[in-house]
Amino acid sequence: MPGKKGIRALWSVGLVMLGGTSLLASHAPKTGLRESCAEAEIIVVGRVSWAKATGRETTREKYGRQLRFSVRRAELVVKQVARGKIQHDRTMVEFLGVPDLGGSMGSRAYFRLEDLIPGEMHVVLLHDREEGEDYYTLVNDYQSVIHIGESEAVTRLLATGPEQHDAENYVASLLATSFPELSSYSEMVTSLEDLVSLRGKQSVATLKDVLDRSQDPRIKGWILGMLLRLEDRSSVQRAVEFLTEDDESDKAVVDAKRRVSTWLMCVKDKSTVEEYIVPLLKNPEGFVRWRASCVLREAKCARAVPDLVAGLEDTDQRVRHQCLMGLAETMDRGGHWGPGIELLEKDEQTYIKRWQDWWEKEGQELSAKLRRGEIATFPRPARARHPRLPVYAPEMGLREVCAGSETVVVGKSARNSLEARRLPL
Repeated sequence: MPGKKGIRALWSVGLVMLGGTSLLASHAPKTGLRESCAEAEIIVVGRVSWAKATGRETTREKYGRQLRFSVRRAELVVKQVARGKIQHDRTMVEFLGVPDLGGSMGSRAYFRLEDLIPGEMHVVLLHDREEGEDYYTLVNDYQSVIHIGESEAVTRLLATGPEQHDAENYVASLLATSFPELSSYSEMVTSLEDLVSLRGKQSVATLKDVLDRSQDPRIKGWILGMLLRLEDRSSVQRAVEFLTEDDESDKAVVDAKRRVSTWLMCVKDKSTVEEYIVPLLKNPEGFVRWRASCVLREAKCARAVPDLVAGLEDTDQRVRHQCLMGLAETMDRGGHWGPGIELLEKDEQTYIKRWQDWWEKEGQELSAKLRRGEIATFPRPARARHPRLPVYAPEMGLREVCAGSETVVVGKSARNSLEARRLPL
């Protein structure tokens, strides 16, 4: 048996490679906890007295492959039954152990397999025993064991019982009252994930309470990111303040900021974007500026146009491209105003200068009118004009054409002869 916390995590987010095939591109553990709770015929709360291997193995299909797992068994001393009935207070539970990935594993896996750890308290979601069997099985191999702490509030809940609650809310209440007893980052995040999976947006108040009490920047970053995912507008200001804190020497802080900045994309309200996201374009961290520019591009805020123009001079090319595309999409212009990344890389300065020239000639004045309320939004810039484009097509006697507001494409026709077609930009 690995160390006390060993299997709870298997356990870093990574890419599982079996035979060179990616089995895991993005895996969100416990996303079906609410469904597993609803499916469970029996839900018990208890302390694990022992756990050991049975010497047996089984196979399960996971990530498109048949994987071989060890089979383990544990004894659970039941403290409370939240749903269903059990035969004895000491209950046997059978569950999966570590999968056998063989020698073809390219990196560590993230399975979040459930582990019943001796001495710890768990909520366990079970199927009823089959006839003749002396053990219960988990409803879901990956989403059926919920670790809880042992605070006084948990003890009171266990003594009261679940009569006044449905099982899901009872389990969520046990989780919410466990947090003061959870010391490690992995335990806390696992429990917070479980709470959000069960309660969704109703977990916001609990998340904020844990955020106020936590001193761990990793936990703060995780909670702020989750609050953004839950579209809690009142948390945007706090997330932005966290991103602007000047403490870049600590890797844990940097990693937490990366997590928070990733979920800025969940901010959709334009007034919120203008108030809190626009200033992040001046953040010293490139990854924060990049995420902010992505939000501005998505939001299409006319009042953010001056900031997008300024972002065209950012030192990070990702930021420059998002600002350029944000300008193009805000004003509903594509083509030579909003190229793809490949074209931008080939001739970046041409596209950037086009927008800067527009800003100097008419954009600044239009922006002032927008602030004064004289116009509601920016008009679309005029179509870009281009120099004569050389085209070599001797079979047609065509050597040069003038693009102007149109472009000429020369290629093979269905009859294998060259043809020219005019396409609008």
